[in-house]
Amino acid sequence: MKTDAVSATENIKSRRAIGPAGVALGLLLTLRHIEGINGTTPIIIGLFLLAAISVGTISVKAKEKVSFNYPLLLFFGACALSLIIGRPEPLKYCWLRLAGFIIALAAISPAVSSPSFSILREGIWRGWWLGAIILTILSFFALLFAITTSRTDDFQNFGFKGIMPLGMALSPVAALTAIYTLYRVLNSATGRKQRIAWLVLFCAATINTIAGGSRIAAVGLVVGSAIILAFGRRKGQRKLAFSIIGLFAAIGAISIAIPSINISIKYKTEWAIESGSLFSSRLDKWGGRLTEFKSAPLTGIGFCAQTVFNSPYDNQEAILLGESTEPGSSWLSLLAQTGLLGAAIFLVFLISVISRLIRHPHPLLLAVFAFLLLNGCCEGWLLYSNAILFPLFWLLTSLIGSK
Repeated sequence: MKTDAVSATENIKSRRAIGPAGVALGLLLTLRHIEGINGTTPIIIGLFLLAAISVGTISVKAKEKVSFNYPLLLFFGACALSLIIGRPEPLKYCWLRLAGFIIALAAISPAVSSPSFSILREGIWRGWWLGAIILTILSFFALLFAITTSRTDDFQNFGFKGIMPLGMALSPVAALTAIYTLYRVLNSATGRKQRIAWLVLFCAATINTIAGGSRIAAVGLVVGSAIILAFGRRKGQRKLAFSIIGLFAAIGAISIAIPSINISIKYKTEWAIESGSLFSSRLDKWGGRLTEFKSAPLTGIGFCAQTVFNSPYDNQEAILLGESTEPGSSWLSLLAQTGLLGAAIFLVFLISVISRLIRHPHPLLLAVFAFLLLNGCCEGWLLYSNAILFPLFWLLTSLIGSK
């Protein structure tokens, strides 16, 4: 009996440590994307493995109910089959990426679930948002410094990057931060000072989104904010909701008045109009993925592989040496790399997530989910564990599943 009591006490202590450890891991998953921090992917995969093994052990010792998501497990099999049949080059790197992908999803996706895993994922979720807020605040100060000191070199055709490697990386993180802060304003802010602080951060994040230059992130911000505001109106906060809409208009006016904020989106839009399509920067990549799919429609060309290099942004030599590809779309890369088999299995999984979200709607989860579905049309992060949006999507599916 004494041994059982000691064991129970140890289990309680272990579970208490899971949440803070998850927050630390989530913070690391975002801050590793600060410019100049390189080579962290093996460390992150190692931490995912440690987290999955540790929490799995705690779950077993505590005799928790452990469940498995069979569509996801089948999806892992479809990814492996794509490599066995497709044998893409460089094959060893594709297998390494698949191993890292499975390890990461064991820690953050609903592939394996238990009460302890839920605590871990909620901690990582909180840590990811904390890191996103830090990136947004520091990048906004960098933006103010660049504007006030006339550092025009900081504003490139690809957008203002802040403290991140690219503006295309800053924009979605800032947009998601704006959605998150808007949710906090309408749902959890207590007191006038706290609400004002969240509104200031919302403004900073929105301006960062525009300066970063990603048009799909800006559209996603509008869609996500509309969802948050719609839920806010249901709760009788119509005056505040209308005030935030006015705030959006003011931010738009500021962005127009200060050319360095909107220069990237303006340049991209003008270039797209000249090219004859608003999606001209993505058409080559989308065409490449569809060509790859046609070459191996059933099982795909291989997990994280690329065989068509038709975009001016493709670096074939670097990719063949093991660097990650930029497929231009999460959903088309899924179809090209895993074929109809993998895409169909993933769709079954995704439909189950959507059905849970419909049955138990939550404003933040719904807004972020809509943002990621839209962003995934133009950005390829779904299968790439080194992407900053990768953990957010898979954590989101876990949280939706636990509601």
